[in-house]
Amino acid sequence: MYRLLVVDDEEFITDGMAELLLDDPELDLDVYKAYSGEEAIDWLRRTRMDVVLSDIHMPGMDGMELLAQIKRNWPTCRVIFLTGYDDFQYIYEAIRHPGTKYLLKSENHSKVLKAVKETLEEIGREVRYDDIMRRAQQDIHAARETFQKDFCLRLLHGSQENLTSGDLFTRLEIKLDPRLPVLLLLGRLDRDLPSKDYADLMQSQFSLRWVLNRYLNRTFRDLTVFDEAGRIVSILQPKPAEAAAQDIAQQYREATAQLKGSLELVQSACKASMANTLSLITTDQPIEWHQIAHRYEKLSRLMNGQIGVGSEVLLTDTAFDSALFGQAAPSLLPIENEADAQMEQLLGQRFEEMLSIHLHAGHEERFADQLRPIIHYLRREPSRNSGIALEAYLRVALTLLSYINSHHLTQDLAFHIGQNQLIRPDSFADWSEAVQYLETIIHTIFTLQREAGKRRTDTAVAFIQAYVAQHLGEDLSLVRLAEQVYLNPSYLSRLFKQATGTNVSDYIEHVRIQRAKQLLLGENVRIQEVASAVGYDTAGSFTRFFKKAAGMAPQDYRTVHLEKMISRAQDSATK
Repeated sequence: MYRLLVVDDEEFITDGMAELLLDDPELDLDVYKAYSGEEAIDWLRRTRMDVVLSDIHMPGMDGMELLAQIKRNWPTCRVIFLTGYDDFQYIYEAIRHPGTKYLLKSENHSKVLKAVKETLEEIGREVRYDDIMRRAQQDIHAARETFQKDFCLRLLHGSQENLTSGDLFTRLEIKLDPRLPVLLLLGRLDRDLPSKDYADLMQSQFSLRWVLNRYLNRTFRDLTVFDEAGRIVSILQPKPAEAAAQDIAQQYREATAQLKGSLELVQSACKASMANTLSLITTDQPIEWHQIAHRYEKLSRLMNGQIGVGSEVLLTDTAFDSALFGQAAPSLLPIENEADAQMEQLLGQRFEEMLSIHLHAGHEERFADQLRPIIHYLRREPSRNSGIALEAYLRVALTLLSYINSHHLTQDLAFHIGQNQLIRPDSFADWSEAVQYLETIIHTIFTLQREAGKRRTDTAVAFIQAYVAQHLGEDLSLVRLAEQVYLNPSYLSRLFKQATGTNVSDYIEHVRIQRAKQLLLGENVRIQEVASAVGYDTAGSFTRFFKKAAGMAPQDYRTVHLEKMISRAQDSATK
């Protein structure tokens, strides 16, 4: 529902325009009234307006001053000015502002309605999805690095989305080929900055990226970002060979050898120009795109191993696993089976973060999707002593425990299931039983969420209904009602309709007509008094409202029903 504000210092014009707009069945409008520019500003400070229909020539603050305030606070708001024949200087100034129209006051009502409808259609076109996407695509170049970083971090953390389509690469201007394998590089400056100042950190990262580009740019295409730990991560592909017939495998072998030599130069440059040492670990063999998250996790653990003196390390992942201990020696990061390897990838740095986001947002299906592979793994794990299974269980359990504590759900949860076993997986006979317990707690939490949301909704709706009944003669605009329950007007409108099946405006109209009918049957109550009691400033406005709702004028309603009451009383006396 759009919001429209009518502004005119002549009360009969303001009220008449508001009634005209409210009576049109084609307009879905929430209409507000202001009798001066200053009063209009008060409304604009309280809420967003989509359209302002205003007199251009008013005492005090005139239309042009009001326009300046509107454009300052709500630049997307459209303005339609009502003008006289001698206001052309104002008109000239007004139409220089985008989204501004004018109508002569002498125009008939159909012209006013047409102008408002056209304006609402223009607003609708602007907010349509396809238009928003078109404009977003125009601006995407300016935000390219932000989107590229988000894309890369999603890859590194094992996002389940399909991120390797050629179309996506084109739109994000990623100069890599999703059909070819990649090399992965992870780097870390070994010494902390003397200052923790953010500007110094940005300067350090910029310098490191510049050095890396200088020595790799001739040979490699890259997608380079800094991860959450401030380490530099590059996804690399060798640039296409000049000889088109060159074997791809041979090209990657040569590129890998070149990479090792170039990285030595990068380390030397960092020491000379940045007075810092740089540790680097790379993949020794090309990897497929779907392997990036797992290999990034492995490189991260290797880098955190602090091998040797812990600074200016330059190793490859396979060399790290074998060269120090011999080809037959086990890896420093043993993986028992493929399922364990997948678990290590799933339990990446964003696992708990995504679980927590879905849990707090009440997205039960997304939460279940995120958790499903963990549940599947635990149900199939036969060993009670599996470290990976224990880690998976406890990370889920701690996410749930954090939510329970932050929302004070301990007592509510106790009515359904105890939480004392949540961090005691050893209390279960096997992992399958532990999973069943987790699923019960998760189901209960989301049930409590829905119940709490319904209670809050019911409380807000009941308050609004009581407020309407007690303040029928006052301002009952959607903005005023929303302020009483500290909600956004649009959200309150949707909430009320969802809970009651009725629009707020229809509900208010129903209460007003019922109260008016009661008052009309009282003795010595004038029509004007009834009008004022149910929120109408003039008897004429109330009469039009009543006739539309009840099918007859207020006085006719009073006469008909009083006659019926007298007739029933006479019949009772006769009996």
